[in-house]
Amino acid sequence: MPNAKGQIVIPKEIREQLGITQNLPLSIVVRENYLCLYPIEGIFAKTQKENSFYKILAKTQGTWLKDSWPQITAQRKNIELKASQSRKRLW
Repeated sequence: MPNAKGQIVIPKEIREQLGITQNLPLSIVVRENYLCLYPIEGIFAKTQKENSFYKILAKTQGTWLKDSWPQITAQRKNIELKASQSRKRLW
């Protein structure tokens, strides 16, 4: 049960089982009607986050790797323009 400050005690047995120590920072995530606690294993600088994101993108680039984005963008604009003109005619 939370105290007057809203603090909750994690029982010693559970802390020991999960390896939660006094100096372990925890992240609290709210999900629907419950809380999740996750250990914070490290802090990344913004550039480290961006670099890791780009590495993931490079690994998962998949089927679009060789596509020409300017060409795809132009095709999309043409498709959207035709759809818009079609809707105008229906009005």
